[in-house]
Amino acid sequence: MDIQAIRERMITGFKPATKNIDTPYLGDLDGQLMLQGLTGKQRIDLEEQASEDVIGKDGNVTSKTNTQKFAALAIAACLRERSTGKAIFSTIDTLGPSGNGDGLSNEMDSDVYIRLVKQVGDFIGKRSSDETKNGSEPTGDGSPASSSLQDLAEPLANSSTESTPQS
Repeated sequence: MDIQAIRERMITGFKPATKNIDTPYLGDLDGQLMLQGLTGKQRIDLEEQASEDVIGKDGNVTSKTNTQKFAALAIAACLRERSTGKAIFSTIDTLGPSGNGDGLSNEMDSDVYIRLVKQVGDFIGKRSSDETKNGSEPTGDGSPASSSLQDLAEPLANSSTESTPQS
């Protein structure tokens, strides 16, 4: 295959993935949702929107990912209605009035929210900026050693309590 054919295949042959997700914790909504992958530009934009400058005690400015904001933006970007592909939540819904990412987390049952964050995080493979900078290696099964979205989801994701959707 010549270089032009490889280039064209790389550009047109790899579109963002979609994945139907099971959500038994959402009761009658189970089976109605899917996740839509991101293009490279969308992923970079998501990271930049969730990035915040932090001034350290030494006066140095570093950039950190606001995990709550990233989770909210990822849900808005990826969560879709399965039959139409339309977004379930807008960025405004997920970011909330303060813009810091607490829109859904303030409104939605915590167990449901954490499970949703975990599914989106697993799908997009979010690794924290610090982990990438520090050269953290993936685990033996190829998954990241840790993930900032997974860190957010961890406390409640493994809870045995089932949530009941409100009708």
